[in-house]
Amino acid sequence: MPERFIDIEMPEEFVLECLTADGSWIDWGLYRAEEFERQEDGAYLNAMDGSPLWLRCLRQDGSVIYVIDGGGDPFTYRLVPFPGGGYSRSTDD
Repeated sequence: MPERFIDIEMPEEFVLECLTADGSWIDWGLYRAEEFERQEDGAYLNAMDGSPLWLRCLRQDGSVIYVIDGGGDPFTYRLVPFPGGGYSRSTDD
């Protein structure tokens, strides 16, 4: 693993999408950039709800980030600004 992970340019609020094995994108969750805490090694941690989400970024191409988990397994995510990209706020109260 690298000594320090790279900065991630995050929209203020975004839907995190995950690239699946068949090449499609599925939504992982709705997040706010301020919910992520930067760690000493450059990783981002969101421990707001339930299990923590770690983003250990190796590369960013626009809205797509290439990350690894704690075991070194690679994942590809997309940061979709919210609202937008087919996502909108619910009108239900």
